[in-house]
Amino acid sequence: MTIPRRTFVQSSGLALITMGLGRGSRWAVSDRPALVCVVLRGAVDGLSVIVPHQEPTYYRDRPRIAIPAKDVIDLDGQFGLHPSLAPLKPFWDNKILTAIHAVGVPDVLRSHPEAQHRQNSWLTRLGAVPFASLPDIAQAIKTSVAPAVVVTYLDGWDTHFNQGASDGRLAARLRELGLGLAAFSRDLGERMRSVVVLTMSEFGRTTRENGNGGTDHGHATAMLALGGPVSGGKVLGPWPGLDGRDLAVTTDFRDVLSLYSRHARRAAVAAPQGERGQADG
Repeated sequence: MTIPRRTFVQSSGLALITMGLGRGSRWAVSDRPALVCVVLRGAVDGLSVIVPHQEPTYYRDRPRIAIPAKDVIDLDGQFGLHPSLAPLKPFWDNKILTAIHAVGVPDVLRSHPEAQHRQNSWLTRLGAVPFASLPDIAQAIKTSVAPAVVVTYLDGWDTHFNQGASDGRLAARLRELGLGLAAFSRDLGERMRSVVVLTMSEFGRTTRENGNGGTDHGHATAMLALGGPVSGGKVLGPWPGLDGRDLAVTTDFRDVLSLYSRHARRAAVAAPQGERGQADG
């Protein structure tokens, strides 16, 4: 059963650090934008991004494409990063990277055009302005000319065949993503203390591999949130377990997106002296 909208935001610990510029704050007014949406177009396999490496069902249902437990970069004893996302592990250790699993929309459609249209409509409602690439976004942030919410699109996530496991088609795309996000963060430096990067996709993929060594259109996927305002170092969202064709949606992606877009529009981030990037809960 899908968790009611807004309940997740209120109870999961997915919270931003204290907002505003009150007394004792040591962070200055945010450089804009504060929210960067990276859309992985084609439906990324969230079970390969954030791997449930302690679940026997995962390995039973994916005999050729499951990420071997020895290759998974463990995060919390239950979930781990795909090895191609190794450049992101330092951000996890520094508690400015988090993951939200089993995320999507309850009435998901398996059609790319329809699901992408719905996602783009939601981004448009938030005022997201498209940019060609992450380096372009970084330049706009550094010159303070970017809008509050921006979006960029990365294609190539529709892995119906030859998906691969630790290596292969998906691994190559994830390597590019991990390196790209790490480079973006390094490029912005101290400005990342007020920026959130949020990855998303139109839907996820089936829990079971298909006959072509790939996965088909499914339901829930995983999102990553990176940045100074993120209360990181944890995998968030109720985990439904692996049962049947699809990973069930337990967190509505619109709640996650709305939370961080509110941060973007406040355009200021503050924290008590002596603390960094910690959520009040």
